[in-house]
Amino acid sequence: IRLVDRQYQNRLHLEGFAARRSLVGDTNFTGGVAEFNSRITLSKDTRTNLDWTIKTGTSRGALPLEDYFLLGLDTNPANVLRGHTAAINGHYGRGPIGSDFALLNTDIERRLATIPVFNTLNIPFLTVKWNLFFDGAKTWDRNHIFQSSRLLLDTGAGLRFQTPTHSLNLVYGRSLREG
Repeated sequence: IRLVDRQYQNRLHLEGFAARRSLVGDTNFTGGVAEFNSRITLSKDTRTNLDWTIKTGTSRGALPLEDYFLLGLDTNPANVLRGHTAAINGHYGRGPIGSDFALLNTDIERRLATIPVFNTLNIPFLTVKWNLFFDGAKTWDRNHIFQSSRLLLDTGAGLRFQTPTHSLNLVYGRSLREG
């Protein structure tokens, strides 16, 4: 939804998945994920934004380990919880994991500079931004394999170096409950 003044931007994304028994396997589960993103421009010069995302997922049936929902930071995270790490030394399972989850990400982001690099290394410009964030999440496991998490609360700050096609994010996050 975009209003005439372009102050608000929203997106709703829904996806589902299913696996059924067949000749080759006996996997039988279903699930889905819903995500709502919103951006509110806070300054008249459009340099400062408040971004927030609510994301939830649920699944039913006997899930393989790789189909559980894993929260935390990783090289390619699907469910970002910035005060928790999804893996340690390349082994997953350090972050909160479950068959169901709820996640809230909030960011205040400000563009500091847009630096022209005149197509050096095929990059036309570099945008530098800072952000402050607060994340909240909870996981549940209806299969009772993993322990349900208590309410997870994370906060922190970061810098983002962004090109039109890639970004490098330097983030420091802390869990408010676990230190």
